[in-house]
Amino acid sequence: MNKSQSIAELGKALIKAQTEFPEIQKTKEVIVQTQKGSYVFKYAPLEKTLPLVRPILARHGIGFTQGAVGETLETLIFHESGEWIEF
Repeated sequence: MNKSQSIAELGKALIKAQTEFPEIQKTKEVIVQTQKGSYVFKYAPLEKTLPLVRPILARHGIGFTQGAVGETLETLIFHESGEWIEF
């Protein structure tokens, strides 16, 4: 994880935004096979999640972007103050 020197304002904004997030129904599932058997993993699809959380994040001055770097997905969360976290 990398971050700006301070993430105080970003942290405050994330806390406020998270209190406004609605409950998002897990409507998709995938069966995962392991050496010990299989199990069902349920999740909320991104196409249902993003329209619900983006306006809340924006209201608190938060944005994000994701991109593939090799076989890794990197996420950058940034705040209008200039603070950021990358992981």
